[in-house]
Formats: sequence, C-alpha cells, structure tokens
Amino acid sequence: MITKPPARYLEAVDELAADPIVKRMAARLADVPGEQRVHADGTLDYRFMCEVADDYIDAGGQHRGPVGAIAHAVLRLRAESALTEGDSRS
Repeated sequence: MITKPPARYLEAVDELAADPIVKRMAARLADVPGEQRVHADGTLDYRFMCEVADDYIDAGGQHRGPVGAIAHAVLRLRAESALTEGDSRS
C-alpha cells in the first residue's frame, strides 16, 4: 500500500522541481523506459532513484533532501511536460 508522503517530502519535491538542474534532467528523461522508472504498484525503481540522485549531484545539485524527492520531481516535470505537449498538439 502506498501512503501519502509527509509534508516535508512534498516540500522537497516542490523545491527540486524549481531547480534548473532537475528541469534539464526531466527534459532528458524521455530516453528512459517507464518500467525502469516506476514499478507497477507506483513505487520508484530503486536503481532509477539512485541514478537520478547521482546525476543530480554530479551536475552540481545542492539540495540535500530525501533521495526519492529528486526522482519524484523529475517525474513530475516530465508528466507536466507531456501534458503541455499534448495540449499544444490539439
């Protein structure tokens, strides 16, 4: 069962989603198949979560919140981008 994350976690995702490094990472995410990002039950794939965190730090990211928050921020931005792209095609 997936529970709602604590408020601090959600705040970290919001902060990271505004980070230019995370925005660039989200733009490149299209190359990663969905099943390598999230399991069928909605939980993050551990390898994906760690790779995203490593990429973020290697790119100079300074946020030191929960490691999963980086992956969730990237996925959120990717989803928002897909929605925007879909709206522009209509």
